[in-house]
Amino acid sequence: MGYLELACRTATLLVLLTAAVAKSRDLKGFADSLRRLAPPLRGAPGAARLLAPAVVLAEAGTAAALAVPAAATRGLLLALALEAGFAAVIAVAIRRPDTGTCRCFGTRGRPWSARHLVRDGLLMALAATGLAAARTHPGAGNLPGQAVAVAAGAFAALLVVFFDDMVEVFS
Repeated sequence: MGYLELACRTATLLVLLTAAVAKSRDLKGFADSLRRLAPPLRGAPGAARLLAPAVVLAEAGTAAALAVPAAATRGLLLALALEAGFAAVIAVAIRRPDTGTCRCFGTRGRPWSARHLVRDGLLMALAATGLAAARTHPGAGNLPGQAVAVAAGAFAALLVVFFDDMVEVFS
């Protein structure tokens, strides 16, 4: 495991774990946001109630895979697929006038917009970079280097989790 792979894994793991925990704290609110995001779910309230915990489990399971070095490549592939799926749904949704709000990281939501696609693109880039780094720079490295990589990944995760806030402040 190279330093770049470790940083990308750490960032992705922390973002997915934060999202899973935040959504699970208000599963009903998250299910309501799914219903507004995807019109087919509007007519089937039970489907959104089932999909909400499935999304949380997918995020938590992917984060768990990222935490295990032997499963890291699978975890990065899962993260890439998960974020691509999220981006596809958001890309379709933002074309409609009433899509609701993003509840990705808790109860405070902002209306879906292109910024959410940018955030998902950043997460996909992190996962893809981690995959590429795993193939080109295998090896454990030393403990101080690993600590720096984990700190860099944690900082990147903070930037992603608070991306909406930063966009708002700087716009």
